[in-house]
Amino acid sequence: AVAQVTSRRIRKWVTIGMSLLLITSLATWFFQRQTVPHQIRIATGSEHGLYNKVGSTIQVALETRIGSSVIVEETDGSKENFQRLVGGQTDLAIVQGGSVPIEQVSVVTPLFREYVFVIVRKGSNIQSVWELAGKRVCVGRRGSGNRDASLKLLEHFGIDESDLSGKNDLPFEALERDDSMEAAIVTAGIEHPSLRELLATNRFDIVPIRSAMALELVHPFFRNVDIPRGLFAEHPPVPSESIPTIATTADRVCRNEAPADLVQAALGTMREESRRL
Repeated sequence: AVAQVTSRRIRKWVTIGMSLLLITSLATWFFQRQTVPHQIRIATGSEHGLYNKVGSTIQVALETRIGSSVIVEETDGSKENFQRLVGGQTDLAIVQGGSVPIEQVSVVTPLFREYVFVIVRKGSNIQSVWELAGKRVCVGRRGSGNRDASLKLLEHFGIDESDLSGKNDLPFEALERDDSMEAAIVTAGIEHPSLRELLATNRFDIVPIRSAMALELVHPFFRNVDIPRGLFAEHPPVPSESIPTIATTADRVCRNEAPADLVQAALGTMREESRRL
């Protein structure tokens, strides 16, 4: 009888212990689980840029999926976006491949290819990248991925930032506003609104990057590609012939500890909005 009582008591305490363990585990999971914030911030780019256009396109779809408000932040570009992301000031960001230490964050999805365009005024007689030395060239805002790619390209051709003439930390749109600017280097997707408007004026030429294959070997995030004839206009064609250049990729990234629900929702918006994008 004593043995039976002891066995019952042991089973009772084991049952109570297992129940307490389960309750403790559930409580720990509940309080430590990652939840989607009530407000999500996406760091993009300049107001009229393609990064900002992409962010605005997915904004409503993301709000619908996660039930939180989504704010699209205008920034100076990839480097600022990266700093905001790792600093906890934003939840998602768009960055240019090769412009930031990508191993410190997680890539949610690649977005689109970004081509490097070397744009010069018609009649400038600039026919190669190395001829940009001593010229007034827009290479992009400080802190932008565009500027980073521009300086890498110039370095490959033996041109330092100090070899350029005058102020150069300007976006490529300055070509249209300031006739003293002779050229611009821009890394952008082919649907960039301001880029298409600029090239459609037929006042500018695109200079080939004939060392594109070498740049691909030196910088793994660059790819050797061609800009096809007539991509931006056809009468007359812009460019007038297929032009070799390099390209990278725009990626949407998050912090490594981002909530899984946010990542899944971000992926879902790309499936929903892919046609519009």
